[in-house]
Amino acid sequence: MTRGRKLLTAVLVSAMGVSTFQFFAIAILSSEIIEELGVTRTELGFVAAANTLTGALIAPKLGTITDKIGARNSIVGLCLISAAGLFLTAIAPTLPVLMVVSALCGLPQGWGNPATNKLISEELAPDARGVIAGFKQSGVQLASFLSGFTLPALAAVSNWRVATGSYGLIALAAAGGAMRLDTSGHYASANLTPVESGKRQGYDPFVIRVAIYATLFGLVGGGVFRFIPLFAEERLGFSTTRAGMVMAIAGFLGIFARIGWGRVTETRIEPNRGLFLIGVASCITIGGLVVAEAVGSWVLWVFSIVSAFSLGAWNVVAMLGVIRSVPSADAGRSTGIVMLGFLGGLAFGAPITGWLTDRNDGDYQTAWWVWLAVAALGTISMVSRDLFNRSETEAVGLAPSA
Repeated sequence: MTRGRKLLTAVLVSAMGVSTFQFFAIAILSSEIIEELGVTRTELGFVAAANTLTGALIAPKLGTITDKIGARNSIVGLCLISAAGLFLTAIAPTLPVLMVVSALCGLPQGWGNPATNKLISEELAPDARGVIAGFKQSGVQLASFLSGFTLPALAAVSNWRVATGSYGLIALAAAGGAMRLDTSGHYASANLTPVESGKRQGYDPFVIRVAIYATLFGLVGGGVFRFIPLFAEERLGFSTTRAGMVMAIAGFLGIFARIGWGRVTETRIEPNRGLFLIGVASCITIGGLVVAEAVGSWVLWVFSIVSAFSLGAWNVVAMLGVIRSVPSADAGRSTGIVMLGFLGGLAFGAPITGWLTDRNDGDYQTAWWVWLAVAALGTISMVSRDLFNRSETEAVGLAPSA
């Protein structure tokens, strides 16, 4: 790997990591935030919703902006906003202020994939995008690992505010790295045929299907991952540090899962089939949460492993499918509509879990059953007569597997 390719990969990974870091920080430090600010689980869920709902609503517009101002400028911008958001999170004095700051953090959350997808589509040859797409999506899992591994320890020696704010410095460093990136746009028109003027009004059918899938799995991801640390503490007797390790393990393994799925999608399996298989595995994973209290806390460790390769890994398959289904000139906009679905679902998932759990006196069972049903529906959305049909493969723009 050349020096330029290494820097490109590092920028992609760091951009995805810092853009989503507050998502994990709020989840990992939820018990400390609840105690200091005196909020309920439902209210904490709305803090999460402020982040992801903002990202959902703005993602299509940010995708269009990315197509206009370029990928590198977009990545610099989202890293700087991420840094500001983390610093402001660290000093937020009340719940309303924290919600406003979380909304600000939703901007980079919605911008990350449009900007990084466009960079990949312009700077890499079509046969070299799978692994790099996996690497860049692993940035989210790297953020999960670092937050789960370091934030409880940092909070223990200081407090949750110092722990969160310290990562604002990393976001600033990521912006500096993006500024050094030398972009040529060498493959800007190598995707497919150019975008026709009249066709730009609509979206590729595959992109629409992925957007629906992303909405359903966004609901599941927001409803499950936001509350796993709190569930571990409240229902399974985990300490904050031990609960953080559950997320850390999932994040660490998710790095390899996303890289692996990127490679497999590039060489062996079509995106629609990959999304279906991931959906099936995700249903099994959530089923583990349903029985965790009855079977034992060890199930949560199994969940952290299996979810890394299923519920936490579908994004790379979806993003690679989008990159390969549309011309690079339309990559930002098409990614934006998928992120609208994903982050829109993510926004409502956490408040629903919080409300169902508060309504049932701290019992998470109803919430887990709901998300199992939604995951099943998402999986079914990828089942149609053309699921493994060559006609859809051609629409997606995939070459036969080598």
